[in-house]
Amino acid sequence: MKPLLLLLCLAFASVLSAADDTVKISGPENLRQHVEPAKEVADRFIKFFDQSNLRGAQSLSKNRLDLKGREEQLAAFGKMETRTLTRIRVSDSFPPMPDGVYVIFFYETSFAKKKSLPQTVTLRLSDSGKPEVVKFDVNSAN
Repeated sequence: MKPLLLLLCLAFASVLSAADDTVKISGPENLRQHVEPAKEVADRFIKFFDQSNLRGAQSLSKNRLDLKGREEQLAAFGKMETRTLTRIRVSDSFPPMPDGVYVIFFYETSFAKKKSLPQTVTLRLSDSGKPEVVKFDVNSAN
């Protein structure tokens, strides 16, 4: 039993350090194991989006998110300059979505014409355990 507990602790520690030592992760301890696989998908999603590869971004999303409006919204801000992952939240609910495991990534992004733009990428683990993007928010009101 002790070797198993030690192994689980080491695995959890590697997930946290792999995500980013400076990024705060909030949410139930038992759900934090899902951060790293979800982060890989979120990183690919946002990279596809930055490259205007909507088809690639949609392939990582549940129900093929309509991203055209988001692309047009962000195009008005010019070229993306920097993006920083500021925090991560895991949860077993995300109203009004059905209960499940959700991982939400919060970014602060700067563009040529807009220096600070909060963005969030929300993923849900499918029944098979595969992370899928269910929501992409851009808060341009700031």
